[in-house]
Amino acid sequence: MSKEENRLILASALLAILASSLLLPCLTVSAQAIPREEALYMESWEDPATFNSFNPDAPSFRPFLEPLFVFDAWHFQIVPWLAESSEWIDDLTLRITLHDDAAWNDGESLTTADVDYTFTLPLRRTEITGVIADLWTYLEDIDVVNSTTVDFVLNADNPNKYILIQTMTSAEILPEHVWSTLEEQYDNLLDFENLEDPVGSGPYKLQYASVTERRTIWVRNDDYWGVSPFGLPQPKYIVNIVSTSNEIANMIFERGDLDWSENFMPNIWELWEVKHLERGTWSIDEPYYMPVPYMTGIILFNYLHMAEDDAVNDPEVRRAMAFAIDWDSINELAFSKLTTKANPSLLPENVPELAKYINTTAVEHYGWTYNEARANEILDDLGYHVGTGGWRTYANGTKIGPYELLIVEGWTDWEAAAEIVKENLAEVGIDIDVSLVEDATWFDAIQGGTFEMTFDQPSTWTPSIPWYTYYIIYCSRTTPAAVTPAFGNWGSYNNTRVDELLDEIAMTSPENETALTGLYGELQSIILEELPYIIGWFYGPFYMYSKTYWTNWPTKNNPYAGAVPYWDGSHGYFPMLFHIKSNPEALLKRIMDMQQTLTLMQYAAYGSLAISVIAIIIAVVAVVRRRRVE
Repeated sequence: MSKEENRLILASALLAILASSLLLPCLTVSAQAIPREEALYMESWEDPATFNSFNPDAPSFRPFLEPLFVFDAWHFQIVPWLAESSEWIDDLTLRITLHDDAAWNDGESLTTADVDYTFTLPLRRTEITGVIADLWTYLEDIDVVNSTTVDFVLNADNPNKYILIQTMTSAEILPEHVWSTLEEQYDNLLDFENLEDPVGSGPYKLQYASVTERRTIWVRNDDYWGVSPFGLPQPKYIVNIVSTSNEIANMIFERGDLDWSENFMPNIWELWEVKHLERGTWSIDEPYYMPVPYMTGIILFNYLHMAEDDAVNDPEVRRAMAFAIDWDSINELAFSKLTTKANPSLLPENVPELAKYINTTAVEHYGWTYNEARANEILDDLGYHVGTGGWRTYANGTKIGPYELLIVEGWTDWEAAAEIVKENLAEVGIDIDVSLVEDATWFDAIQGGTFEMTFDQPSTWTPSIPWYTYYIIYCSRTTPAAVTPAFGNWGSYNNTRVDELLDEIAMTSPENETALTGLYGELQSIILEELPYIIGWFYGPFYMYSKTYWTNWPTKNNPYAGAVPYWDGSHGYFPMLFHIKSNPEALLKRIMDMQQTLTLMQYAAYGSLAISVIAIIIAVVAVVRRRRVE
């Protein structure tokens, strides 16, 4: 055999070896994939572009950071977290004691210096807004007693225990040794994205985040400081995928590829009654979600950019609109029986602790039900006559509206409700133009006050309800007119007496029921008479779970914690993360699937290798024979 033939055969052999090696990366990638039974899959609407706590665009779920307390929405109590305990040592001073072994995931100790730093940061940086900034309207001082003890001292002239407790559950404690350096680097701290190995104290660390892939992966911190008081969460990974629409998220959930969802699903009861799937909500009985008014659905009007002579600037026109809307159809059709019509007072009749403060006289006088004839009567009396095309007009014949109703595309419950509102108002001559936009566009519009009309569903079931409900919806300090970015009262309603009443309520002892009844009664009289926004529906917290891979979810029959999804500002999801358990059947199925997959892959690998080698040998032999003939 010639040297040329030897080189050809040697090259062919190397080619065969290369062909077999090409199979190895596939096996390696497969082995490195996240095991499904170790991952909790959840979904959100927020892209992981930043994990800066102060940036309103950051995803709500940030399990690498922790608050001092979390709120159990079902038992209506705050649960110590970073804080080991708390006590009022006098009428104005709340003493917080931290766990003495609390630590950051970079090994540094978490102390009261970090707590003091976090709460005082808004005093130095005006770009930081929200409840933590407004807290200083009522807070006099923070006194660090020692490394584990800190006192929050309220302003004697304007104390507010509600907002203090609220902030204890919402503010995530930040590492001073990291953020003090950032203060020197950034003119605007909101520009800090906090995506590169962010330092936190929580049970999970950020492993991967991609806006392009719309996916975030959290990995359990096995060196978590809280192993002693809490243990370790069982899911090793949490994978958060970003939804593009309700339909897509529900399809993923239905087939078992999503474990935990805060998505709206119409006819949710069909999952177990018709399709017999291992899916659930707080209860398998109507109303399915936890029966507390976790969210209040309202129709917002933007007074920041509304002309004084605009028809909708008249409270009686807004009242006519409230009478014109078929609320039963919205609840039954748009929201698939998952909501109930809200009491105009904003307080639920089915919660005695709150219902006692309802001003029934004001509700009866200023309230509304679906009554198209009454709506037309109000508009007729105001002099807005029906003109061309059936639309109401001003005295000069100019058509009223149309008003742009801004709705997030893909939020199918809102889309359906908006169409009902549009049709109902058209019946009384008011033109509404529903505009569908991306969620990011909608958030920018409400925080900046650049919309005309929109819906909102603020989450107000917090440790400071009912004060917080009125504060976040009506207080002038939360508006786009007052702060940027705004954190409430998106329509910029401004009434000095409402602000005064909110502060008076905050200074009144919770035991003084007589005084509180009078204050809440006056507050409701004002907002019902002026009707800045139309109160529409009560929603329980969106919450769906799948038992395919994880069990022991909180439910009506297993209420170890309130079933509040990840977007809860009071961090009620933390206890759930430590209680859910892996489904043994899922693990067994995974092992069997892995064995079967590996066997098939081995056969496929050996078969592909054999075919490749035989093909190459045949080619070599053909070449050699051809050369001999030549």
